[in-house]
Amino acid sequence: MKASWLLVAVGAALAALASAGCLSVPDEDEPQCRRASDCDQAVGEVCEEGVCWGDPPSVPLAAIVGPPGDAKDLVPAELPELFIPEHGWMGDLVLGTPVTLRGRVLRECILPCPETPVEATISVTRPSSFPGGPGLSLVEKTASDGSYVLHLPLTRTRPEDPPYTVVVSPADRGAVRSSMLTAAAAAEELPPLMRSVIASRDAQLNFLLPSTNLPTIDGRVVDGAGDGLAGYRVVARGRWAQGASEAEVSTVAVTAADGSYHLILSESLVGKVSVRAEPPATSIGAATMEMSNLDATGAVSGVLLRLPANQRPAVSLTLPVEATDSGGAPLSGDGFAVRLLYELVSGNQTTRYKVEGSIKSGTVTLTVVPGVTGEDWIYRLRMLPPVDSRLTAVFDRPLVIGAGGMKPPLRLAERVRVTGVVVNERGVAVKGMTLTARPSLSFLLDLDEPRRALVDELGATTATTSKNGEFVVWADQLIAGLPARYSFTFQPPADELSPTWTHTQEISMPPVEGVPTLEVGVLSAPEASNVHGRISNPGGRPVAKGRVLIYRLDSACMETQQGSCASTATLLGRGVADDEGVVRISLPKGQ
Repeated sequence: MKASWLLVAVGAALAALASAGCLSVPDEDEPQCRRASDCDQAVGEVCEEGVCWGDPPSVPLAAIVGPPGDAKDLVPAELPELFIPEHGWMGDLVLGTPVTLRGRVLRECILPCPETPVEATISVTRPSSFPGGPGLSLVEKTASDGSYVLHLPLTRTRPEDPPYTVVVSPADRGAVRSSMLTAAAAAEELPPLMRSVIASRDAQLNFLLPSTNLPTIDGRVVDGAGDGLAGYRVVARGRWAQGASEAEVSTVAVTAADGSYHLILSESLVGKVSVRAEPPATSIGAATMEMSNLDATGAVSGVLLRLPANQRPAVSLTLPVEATDSGGAPLSGDGFAVRLLYELVSGNQTTRYKVEGSIKSGTVTLTVVPGVTGEDWIYRLRMLPPVDSRLTAVFDRPLVIGAGGMKPPLRLAERVRVTGVVVNERGVAVKGMTLTARPSLSFLLDLDEPRRALVDELGATTATTSKNGEFVVWADQLIAGLPARYSFTFQPPADELSPTWTHTQEISMPPVEGVPTLEVGVLSAPEASNVHGRISNPGGRPVAKGRVLIYRLDSACMETQQGSCASTATLLGRGVADDEGVVRISLPKGQ
């Protein structure tokens, strides 16, 4: 059920709460218990350290036990089924058994020849062993001689331990040679390499990067008249596996004076690939061109990426920005990220014009291609606010780009001021709680994929509760043209044993525009279940500053018996171990 909205003055609401005796403010922190009878012994709670421990949530749980950030020889462990006894002591939470892989990245040589080291970036990923979990991700760079050392959790024989996906990419993939006489970078001669790796024991493993007997793509990047465009970065994009995210899967080419390029594709790709040509950084306002649906199994030639014919020269465009609050008083829009986007699709080629800037002193200046001869292009304007700005975002507002110069002012409206009070299960105000407002999952599911991508660019807004439990957070009333719905998550201070929790109801923005304030009333934190345990290494020694993340699993995902799930496991609590390795975590009941 969506939360209803009321236009109520904040002061009046708080005064009513206080007069009704529903809200109290603690003077000092008191121990939760002094004796066993202070806790709920009927559900197994025990009193230790002035805290009632136990009565954990009766939902499926999983956990990740992680080492301190500076401990490279310790590795994390996933606990796909976390059992917490009723007294709340989890016992030893053991880090993963480390497996060390070491070796070198080398250029493959068919004939007898000396080994040639390659500096590279090694990316290691593995899906989570519990549905909807974050999985494992690690990035390491080799030394100058191509050597590397990887510490990974042991791959066990159980079915939930899939192999690691290792992608080795030669260094300098973003670098562009200063001239055609400069020596080519390794990334211009060697494509990335993907390997599946099972880490069952310590091993010496060299990665040999081939450059021969691989699929290739050749072509040119030209302007509308067919003349070559030099200095464009060209790369192929594709997938390592069915359903995987798209990635760069070729060498990097820098177009020559005639616009020509040559790409070597990685081996064992799945499906078709696309070729993307990005303009040099000095080409302000120029387009990125992409040709899709290309074969990735043999030699493909003549792939032509071409700018529109009769494209007009880029112009400098200055946009004044005006911003006011709900009462008409001026506000500063400085710091807003501003983007203009135009997309032209012709056959299998997509040409994207994207220019970016930021508002400074009330204006933003952008260099933009206005269109082709006889036609002005209509760009999409996006304006994304800085974190916790009082001003609303702009999503894909049409803006006609013609002869350039000064345009009418862009107007930014004030966000809705969302206010409320946070209390604990006893009705006591909770201070120092950080509130994060994000578009809710159900709201995101109501959007199509392009709009959902827009929402992903909009950062979360935050607020901190006062000593009276009050908060004020600024939120967009409309997102991508629709009345927004938010999910509110509350995070306690790091040194406080209190649960992280998400308000059970969505916060719905009013459908009528121009509403300055939305009062959501009193939000009650769930009852806390306090649990603790000890982080140790595989040898049984305690690990100080280790970390534990506890997740609630989605029952529907568990029933599918799939290693991956569309739903994300919900983070219920986190903790950092003390010097004795003991970690203390507060979990919300009923979530």
